[in-house]
Amino acid sequence: MWIDDSAGYPDKIAQHLKGKGLKLLNANELREFLIRSIEEGTANKKLVVFSQDVIPDTIAEDYYSNVTLREFLDQGGSVLWIGDIPAFYIGKEGKRLDKEAWRRGAPVFMLGVVPIFANSVKTTVSFTELGSKLGLKYRWSGVRPIILDVGIESLAETEIIFGQPYITNIITKDTAELLRKPIEEKGIEAGIPQILKFRFGRREEVEAREIEANLQFIHKTFPNAWFKNYNKQYPTCGFYRIWDFGPRNLNNRMLDELFTVISSIRERLKTAVT
Repeated sequence: MWIDDSAGYPDKIAQHLKGKGLKLLNANELREFLIRSIEEGTANKKLVVFSQDVIPDTIAEDYYSNVTLREFLDQGGSVLWIGDIPAFYIGKEGKRLDKEAWRRGAPVFMLGVVPIFANSVKTTVSFTELGSKLGLKYRWSGVRPIILDVGIESLAETEIIFGQPYITNIITKDTAELLRKPIEEKGIEAGIPQILKFRFGRREEVEAREIEANLQFIHKTFPNAWFKNYNKQYPTCGFYRIWDFGPRNLNNRMLDELFTVISSIRERLKTAVT
């Protein structure tokens, strides 16, 4: 968790955005908001901005895709995320963290993305055309990019010297078996990247160390900021992720840019309204 309370950043972000007219919601209010949007068929008109890189357990009731947050995304809802890996931590009442989420593969199974642990970053990020259109200008050295898979658009990217996919850190024989099971049996995310399907589909058993030895990336470019669509009916709606680093100085320039990105996403969502 990088956008944590010790630096006061979540409240600083929340208060800044409140001053711009956004409505603040606690964990229970957020659950009610998402469920109401789903039931009323208005999810494609909604954008949720997280001021902290933790998903509350009120909308992440499990580690898989059978959670309220994912249902909201599946129905055309949109999210803007900053900081550490999405779904790496799940927050519980009393500011407690469920640290099992990352060990259980929540980023992969809940959101269908495979993060990269970038052990060494060669350059600062470069913005793509879409990233620039959204208003990204503040450069950073990202350390948690993802594999560019079907349905994902890059907003900012960088070359890493060496890195490994996060999946190699959590894979076990049981997890490998889950990935081989038919999607309908386990209800897990259908968008597992082809690289994983290939590895897990070719043998009866998978050794974690054998996967780790073969799934490494050297001098490769990956998206640090990205957009993933979950509903083709609403192609501009989905999960937006920026700033995959832990800022030591969250300044006003960054806060203003954050609001610019929010405003740009809102404009994109207007094209999704039916």
